[in-house]
Amino acid sequence: MVTSPRTLFLQLSILAAARASADRSPKISWNPCNETEFPSAIPNDCGTLGVPRDYSNLDSEPLALDLLRVPALSQPSNGSILFNFGGPGEPARATLSAYGPILQQLTGAQYDLIAFDPRGTGKTLPFSCHTNELDTLAYMLDRAPANSSDTALARGWARGDVNANHCLENANETISLLSSTFVARDLISVVDALDEDGQLRYWGEELTP
Repeated sequence: MVTSPRTLFLQLSILAAARASADRSPKISWNPCNETEFPSAIPNDCGTLGVPRDYSNLDSEPLALDLLRVPALSQPSNGSILFNFGGPGEPARATLSAYGPILQQLTGAQYDLIAFDPRGTGKTLPFSCHTNELDTLAYMLDRAPANSSDTALARGWARGDVNANHCLENANETISLLSSTFVARDLISVVDALDEDGQLRYWGEELTP
């Protein structure tokens, strides 16, 4: 079958657009991690990936995701597994660095293991609902088990309402960028930048809207 010049032009245009899009996809440059910051019995790599700070506004200021990778023992690897250790509110890089040898064995040592500190943890959009350490300490000391007294449960609900208002006043702009939806988009951005098979292999807490 003979391909017409018009069809050939369209095919070449689509191919060129696909290649241009791939060239614009950000890549991750990996380098050995600082052993003082991330001590580990096995090698760790660190890298940075720029992602949209606000996925509802792709022209917003970019956000730098700091990543840590535990390379597979056998290279080339079978791909990457992304980790989010939850908590909630716990950084992931230090945890992966500490438990990397165990997780490497649990996954067959054939996958690269990757983690980044989710939004609102570590260096990724850190925030506080309080304006000073004294207010934060007062909030922590005011907490008590719900069954510690007849009034503890009601007091806890009231204290939570007060703290929510503090968050609204002091960290409203940041809080709007910390949703599980955005963290899930961050995970997909990492998958795209890895340029592997396009599959998200995920080990961690459930992400909910």
